[in-house]
Amino acid sequence: MLRVLTITLLATTNFAPDLPPMEEKVIQYFTQAAEIDWTKEEVVIAFTVGKWKVLAGSKHPFEEKRINELAVEEVKRSQNIASMNNHGLVTGGESYLVRTGEIDVPTLVIHGTEDPIIPYAHGVALAQRLVRLNCLLWKEQAMSFTKKTGFVS
Repeated sequence: MLRVLTITLLATTNFAPDLPPMEEKVIQYFTQAAEIDWTKEEVVIAFTVGKWKVLAGSKHPFEEKRINELAVEEVKRSQNIASMNNHGLVTGGESYLVRTGEIDVPTLVIHGTEDPIIPYAHGVALAQRLVRLNCLLWKEQAMSFTKKTGFVS
């Protein structure tokens, strides 16, 4: 039964055990999240700016002033800012991770060559397992905001 016409996989993985782990700098940075006083806006804003600095690629300059403005907006609109990191705690669905080869619709894989969380090899591995593939690999891109896109790239 066909349920979708296409799929886009953006900076993602099927978590195959032979793939490289996230970079140590990311693990070290997010480890300190447990020590953050999430009730103090200025501390949370500084942590958020630091996060984007750790995740930035080399293609675009890091726009600290702009990132700070976005962090302020994020804190102000959030009802529970500490929950921004909780997606790493989600479990379940592991049985689906080995089924990548069953995807039989046109699939676009978009993955940055400098992604420190889900390394580039993960995007390549996904692409190799897909039946109907279109692939876009962003050179020198990680997970960063740019003035041009205004979005995570």
